[in-house]
Amino acid sequence: YTIARQWFEKMLDSKDKITGYNGIAKILLLEEKPEEALIYIDKALDINSTANKQDVYYNKIVAYEEMKDYEKASEIGKLAFELYPSDERIKKEYYFVKTRVDEARNN
Repeated sequence: YTIARQWFEKMLDSKDKITGYNGIAKILLLEEKPEEALIYIDKALDINSTANKQDVYYNKIVAYEEMKDYEKASEIGKLAFELYPSDERIKKEYYFVKTRVDEARNN
């Protein structure tokens, strides 16, 4: 992942910082480092632009899911689903983590 990460880090010096931050976050998720991934996800979401944020929100759901924080994943999933109701990946992840939260509450 080293070369890919270097490529995404170069993007941080360009106009497409969201893609750079999100790319680094994806690599960290693949390396099973969701806490570190969230740092880059939040940096991407802090940028005042709507471009490419759909994928960033999806990765944020996945990061919290990997951390077993289903409450937070469900919260982010709900927000992302409201912003992008036609995104099937977000919808699927949201319903999955929501089911986990509902199951935990019923036990």
